Amino acid sequence: ADHLSRVPEGDVQRAGDQVRITIRLVDAVTDEQIWAHTYDEDLTLANVFTIQSQVSAKIAQNLRAQLSADEEQRLAAVPTTSMNAYRMFVAGRKNLWERRFDTLQDARQQFEQALEIDPLARIPYLNLADLHARSGDNDKTLSVLLRATELFPDWPSAYQNLANHLEGLGRLDEAVAWTRYSEPLNDDPLHFGPLLKIYQKFGQIDKIMAFAKAFPDDHPMLAVGASYVHALLGEFAEARELLEAEIEHSELPHPYTYPILVASAAQLGDYEAARTYLLESNPALEPDTRLVVDYGNLHAAVLLGYIERQRGAERTANELLENALSAINELPRTGILGHGIEDVRVLALLDRKSAALIALREAIDDGFAGYRSHSVWTIDNDPMIAPLRGDPAYEAMREEIDQRIEALRRNVEAAEQTGDWTPLLDKVRNRATAAMTAQRPMSLISTVRR
Repeated sequence: ADHLSRVPEGDVQRAGDQVRITIRLVDAVTDEQIWAHTYDEDLTLANVFTIQSQVSAKIAQNLRAQLSADEEQRLAAVPTTSMNAYRMFVAGRKNLWERRFDTLQDARQQFEQALEIDPLARIPYLNLADLHARSGDNDKTLSVLLRATELFPDWPSAYQNLANHLEGLGRLDEAVAWTRYSEPLNDDPLHFGPLLKIYQKFGQIDKIMAFAKAFPDDHPMLAVGASYVHALLGEFAEARELLEAEIEHSELPHPYTYPILVASAAQLGDYEAARTYLLESNPALEPDTRLVVDYGNLHAAVLLGYIERQRGAERTANELLENALSAINELPRTGILGHGIEDVRVLALLDRKSAALIALREAIDDGFAGYRSHSVWTIDNDPMIAPLRGDPAYEAMREEIDQRIEALRRNVEAAEQTGDWTPLLDKVRNRATAAMTAQRPMSLISTVRR
């Protein structure tokens, strides 16, 4: 598609404290240069972040992509006052993206060293939290994110990631509390989008409708927001229609466009369209490429496995699902980077029903309380677990999930009635304090001074 053919390229030349950065936007199909800009600057910390923000904004502008208020705020933020801390952070990010055990260990050390150099640097916190989450250490993840909210009480991303991690742990009431607590910090309605999934689990359709009604007509992601609401309400045809129009008229559709569109097309039984859209947004899963399934494309790989099975391509489906299962075994189940019940879905699709039910039992014991906000499906309409429905063991566990969600809903309702979110907020604070007290010797992150 035209909007996926434009790619950024760049060169950096450095001489002493002078740096020249050349950025180009190139049509990957014709190799034609669409836009270019050169920055000649003194290499100072302020200039690094200024140039970074300018380049990102220029690329978005030349792709004719619109940035939300939250995205613009993140671009404008200056995350540290130390060049050495920034260098350590950049090295850590490079190791993080390598995603090997040794490089992840190096990345953790580099992020912690960045904090040692500049204890008030924002940049390592979310990445360090992700590293702890990736290893399944949910208490450390919570401690790092909570520390970020304490050091930077005006930083919306810290609260949002904390809430997302809590949602991934099944602690829906606390996720709502932290999102609502951060409400004065961000007027972009998409900041509160994850709440819609929780409202769906709570059966609070009125709140979903109120969100949709209040969504600004001039918001750059109006189509995505409206389609997400339609999908949550089970109106998949309406969601698909909106997003197909968005793709037709947009040079660069938002990344959220495709997951909603693929799920909607699949739910409507149009597997050819679902496959086309999925591969358009996940070219690494194309049949003629070497198949690698990891956290970044796991959900898409499982969904493609389902779609291929519906198309009768059993061999391709099985290869995708078996590779997905191997990736799942390397990932935590819960938390912000948890896979949830992807193993249940894969095992159900592979007709390994007993193993799927065992995996679901494990998920419930770990706190599973329904699908995360990145999925428009629910456990009741997800076609991938259809083989389990009607089984007495499954239905008993399904009732157990409902009871858990109802208890969490009552906690939120009580806080809404009193206007006091403190008891729910303190659950995280108290648990983090207890976890840090129990750790000896204390990790660097726990000793970062205020």
